[in-house]
Amino acid sequence: MSTHNTKLGFSRSLKEVSPPQKENLSIQQVLEMFHSPYTEQLTDRKSEAIVRFCRQRSGGFLLEEIQELIEILRLSIAENNALMQPAIQKICETASVPFIKLRTSDQLKFVPKLSEFLDTLKPVLFSPQQESGSQQPELRMPVIKFLKCFAEEGISEIMKEEASFEQQKKQTELSPLQHLLKNGTRNLRALNQSNLIENIIFTMQHYSKQYEYLLPLLELISSCILYRDLAAKFSNFGILKDIVYVIFECEDFRSYIVKSCFEIIWNTN
Repeated sequence: MSTHNTKLGFSRSLKEVSPPQKENLSIQQVLEMFHSPYTEQLTDRKSEAIVRFCRQRSGGFLLEEIQELIEILRLSIAENNALMQPAIQKICETASVPFIKLRTSDQLKFVPKLSEFLDTLKPVLFSPQQESGSQQPELRMPVIKFLKCFAEEGISEIMKEEASFEQQKKQTELSPLQHLLKNGTRNLRALNQSNLIENIIFTMQHYSKQYEYLLPLLELISSCILYRDLAAKFSNFGILKDIVYVIFECEDFRSYIVKSCFEIIWNTN
C-alpha cells in the first residue's frame, strides 16, 4: 500500500491495482479450439490452453469431463507436434491425481470411460506393429509415470487395511487383499478392460537395459498383477520370459530391479 499527499497536505492510501485475472477455461472451450477454423491450426495456443486448464484442475480432473478429455488427448497426440508435448505431459501429470466424482452417479456413468482414456495413450508406447515406437519419444516417460500412478491408486490403503484385518483375525469374510486379488480396484479393472497390456510389455522389452524407464514399468506391472484377471492377461502375453531376461541381464542380483522381477514372477503364478 502506498500513500499520496493531497493539495491540503493530508495523505491518503492508494490501493495497488492487480492485473486482471484470466477467467477460468472450461473443458468445452479447450476442445472447441481443436475444431474452430480460427484456432485449429494454432498448436501453440491450444497447448497453452490445455496447460492452463490442467492447472485449474491441479487437484484432479472431474470424472464428468472424461469424454472431452479423451478427445483432447487423442487430438493432441495425433498432431505429432513438439509444441503440443508440454500439454500432453501436463495432462498425464494431472491425471496422475485421482479423478474426482461430484455425484454418486458419476461412478456408473463415467468410470467405464477410463479404459478408453487409457487407450488414447497407445500411440506413445511400443507395439508389435510399430517396433520403433511413437514419433514423440519425449512423451513416453510421462505416460509411463502416469500409468504407474494410475495402477497404484488405492493399493497402499488396501495394504494398511489388510494389516488391520489380520490383527482382528476375521475369518468369515474376504480380507482386503483377497478382495483386491479377486476384484481389483477401479483403476486396475480399467487397465484390464483397456488394450494397453501388450503395449506395456513391448515397451518394457525395449527398455530392458534402460533402468530409468525399466523401474517404473516394473512397478506398474507389479501393481497390475495384484489383480488376478490382469495377472492372467500379462501371463498370456508372455511377460514371464521377459522378466527372466531382465533378471539375467541385471549385473547386481541384489538390486531392486531383480527384487521387483521376482515379485512379479511370484504373483503371476
